[in-house]
Amino acid sequence: MPSVSIASVDLRWRLAAAFVLPLIFSACVTGKTVAACLVISLCLFFISGLPPRSVLGKLTVANFFAMLIVATMPLGYAPEAGFVWRAELFPVALLVGGKINAAVIAFHALLGQSEPERIGLALRGLGAPEKLARIFLFAARYLDVMKQEYLRLRVTLKARGFVSRCDFRTLHVLGNLMGILFIRSIERSERVLAAMKCRGFDGQARALSSSAFSRRDLPFLLLVFLAATALIVLEISCRTLS
Repeated sequence: MPSVSIASVDLRWRLAAAFVLPLIFSACVTGKTVAACLVISLCLFFISGLPPRSVLGKLTVANFFAMLIVATMPLGYAPEAGFVWRAELFPVALLVGGKINAAVIAFHALLGQSEPERIGLALRGLGAPEKLARIFLFAARYLDVMKQEYLRLRVTLKARGFVSRCDFRTLHVLGNLMGILFIRSIERSERVLAAMKCRGFDGQARALSSSAFSRRDLPFLLLVFLAATALIVLEISCRTLS
């Protein structure tokens, strides 16, 4: 049987695993199972061949929210004592942070080296509605375009001496900026639609190559199935023993 290589696996199965595994991670409530989730995610990242620095930025953002959860979840309010620290909730907050990290690492390992356009086509290949796949494709294509438009508008504001402050004038200017960006995005979408109709677009997003199940996908599917089954069995056994 061929060796497991995430980059060579059909994107449809990787996308399905990227939904299934984090869903199982979120249902885990015991420390042993969450630790197993982190181990599985790290193993997936290791066999993906991605450089460690590629996930550091995503983990930084995820751990920022995880630290907020860890810091605020144990806080409670009692009418007679005010805000109190409930120490029994601190381990629960740590489990939530662990699950967040496991989900981010697994998602990046499975889809981190895939183009957004291919992910949209894989969504359609999994049976997602055509409109949903199309929305994802256009969002992936033009999100960076609108970001560049926003940066150009910010440069225009700076050229006119605008400085952001905490006052109503700044809110008014930023509101106008968002309105202009929204109007320009509508105008661009109309031009893109006209250009696509001129090229014979009939509402269907087509790929240049068709994907089908192959033998090289079997080890990956077997690995994901065994990992998901092991997590479910471990979670059930830990809950039963507790």
